[in-house]
Amino acid sequence: MLELELLFDTGETSYYKDKDSNYYALNYWYMDKAEFREYAGIEPEYSYLDEDGDVCHEWEDDKWDLDGEIIQGYVDNYLKKNYPIVEDGDKAEDGDIFKVKEGDNGWHEEIEEYKLKEKQNNE
Repeated sequence: MLELELLFDTGETSYYKDKDSNYYALNYWYMDKAEFREYAGIEPEYSYLDEDGDVCHEWEDDKWDLDGEIIQGYVDNYLKKNYPIVEDGDKAEDGDIFKVKEGDNGWHEEIEEYKLKEKQNNE
């Protein structure tokens, strides 16, 4: 199983590195917050039976914040289930983890800026 180490999070995208120094990202900005519920440990606001007798839940997603721990839970589950890593970030759909490559849609540049800042901080 692929293991990813979090490098940094911009508030829109989380960036990761594997043991071979390949870079990956999850752009979660446009994802439906409902996709993170199971990692947030929240309960439904209200539950009821519909006309067919099925249990339905109402959620209040504005009452909880998306944080790094919740995003990491999503990423760990994604990798555990062996969902595909998208090779091109421009072709990634909401919720896909994708490889970051030079010349992509700005994701590589964000990693390069991060590495430069880290280098300056360590000098």
